[in-house]
Amino acid sequence: MSIESIIEHRAMIPSTGGSITVDTTAGSSAITGANLDTLDDGDIIVFTDNAGTIRTEQIAGTPLAASGNIENNAQSDATAATVSYIAVANQTSYFFRGDNSNLKSSIISVPTDNTLLATPEPTPRSKINVNEGVLLKSIYLRCPYQYTMADGPIRIVFGYYDSAGSYHSPVTVLGEGGTALFIPVENVEIPVNTYIPIPSGLGTDWQLSASIQRTKPDAGDTQELKTFNFATLSNVNAPDALNGQIMPVIVGARIQHAATALTS
Repeated sequence: MSIESIIEHRAMIPSTGGSITVDTTAGSSAITGANLDTLDDGDIIVFTDNAGTIRTEQIAGTPLAASGNIENNAQSDATAATVSYIAVANQTSYFFRGDNSNLKSSIISVPTDNTLLATPEPTPRSKINVNEGVLLKSIYLRCPYQYTMADGPIRIVFGYYDSAGSYHSPVTVLGEGGTALFIPVENVEIPVNTYIPIPSGLGTDWQLSASIQRTKPDAGDTQELKTFNFATLSNVNAPDALNGQIMPVIVGARIQHAATALTS
């Protein structure tokens, strides 16, 4: 007996910041507040500004208790706003910063560059029995709001993880030369229908990861190859209200597996 599951990058869920507060001024990267030294360089903070809009910013450098900086200028004013935050170590998804003053924004990789796929909340499950392979039926790249791909198909590389969550080896049966798939359009399931065999040298179970890598240049394209070293999303037609916001980009896959293969 077999069943289908959707597995995808886990969303970045903010932690409660407790007594952390922040003050921001529109057009400035400087921040003040209370207990900011709880945060680390690269942490993402989430708070509500004075207009009631939820804002996300990234910490630049290690802040002092009452002052620090964010990566870009704040979009709005906030006064003593309560902060929740996503620590660098818990940034389990890819993300980008909306900015429609530029035609496109780069997708930013998480620290490990290979992120595990799991069934969605509330009960994430990701481990597959070591005696079972899976049929990868389709994949998709999920983008928020009106954001679309900027430069063309985006390269995705799948990998095996062991039961402890450590990278093991690439999956070599997918895509061009068995190394990568190229997703041609966002928010649409792309048929794959390829069997992923049991990885060798692992323990009792294994996990699947997906890495967003770069955009694929078209054959014969005259632009420099370095233009395609980053996967990018288009800011065209994105609303002004999303400028400066940090938003996730998620890879998902539909797999067919044994009814008891996925464990928490």
